Amino acid sequence: MKIVLFAGGVGSRLWPLSRKNAPKQFGKIIADRSMLQIAVHKLFPEFKWKDVFISTGKQYASVIHEQLPQLPQENLIVEPEMRDVGPAVGLVVAQMAKMNPDEPLTLLWEVIILLKKKRFSEKYYELQKNRF
Repeated sequence: MKIVLFAGGVGSRLWPLSRKNAPKQFGKIIADRSMLQIAVHKLFPEFKWKDVFISTGKQYASVIHEQLPQLPQENLIVEPEMRDVGPAVGLVVAQMAKMNPDEPLTLLWEVIILLKKKRFSEKYYELQKNRF
């Protein structure tokens, strides 16, 4: 199973802590690591680095590489232009289907993992056990 975390928001919902040049997913708002770093590290041990993908806008690609140096370069899906959630999901699904056509795919936003780690792990193992 591959997992894609979306980290392309522009920081408008958590103003003033989150801004366009420093969106919440890259800030150390709730701990000594960014929300993105916390969310990604909660994916382990269920996932390996080769199975984790990040979708973001081109203006944030370098920040992601700084914060997640273990993420393989090819696992960063960069939107050519920010066009909101629908087109971002479409781009990710199209690219993942091309790269891994027979692989199940999970799409998440980091806040979901932060809040529901135990439930996420339970469902992951259930899906793996019942995979056809």
